[in-house]
Amino acid sequence: MHDDHLLDKLRTLGISKERVALVSLLPLVQVAWADGRIQDRERELILGVADKHGLLDEHSREMIESWLAEAPSGYFNTTAGQVLAELLRRAKVPAELDREAIAGWCWAIAGAAGGLLGTRLFAISAAERSALDEIGRVLDLDEVPADWAELTLTDE
Repeated sequence: MHDDHLLDKLRTLGISKERVALVSLLPLVQVAWADGRIQDRERELILGVADKHGLLDEHSREMIESWLAEAPSGYFNTTAGQVLAELLRRAKVPAELDREAIAGWCWAIAGAAGGLLGTRLFAISAAERSALDEIGRVLDLDEVPADWAELTLTDE
């Protein structure tokens, strides 16, 4: 993908080149919307990741909040995946926002709403699993370790 084409795709996503690191949050948003709605814990986790990695200035917060207010289209998710894959290929994302970290956060988002009767049993829906599989392909991961489903976003 040429630079101009990449910049066009970023503009399609509403992301400036100065805020390109926000692309790393889009898979989290995709997983959070997989079941058709954003839950409070998913919102907290996404904003927490953004804050932890210095991605939460006023303009970026507004952008992230807009992603959390309305489900992204399939075209948006596809474009986001293409851009993220290209940025990862070029190593144009901060080291702490690498493939494994993004995948781990996606698993944490998928399990954030809890499961049956407050347990982790059935915590990840079929729609979320499908979104995780799609994101795994975008991230070019051969296999997602089972223990990633247990990851949290805290520093504990």
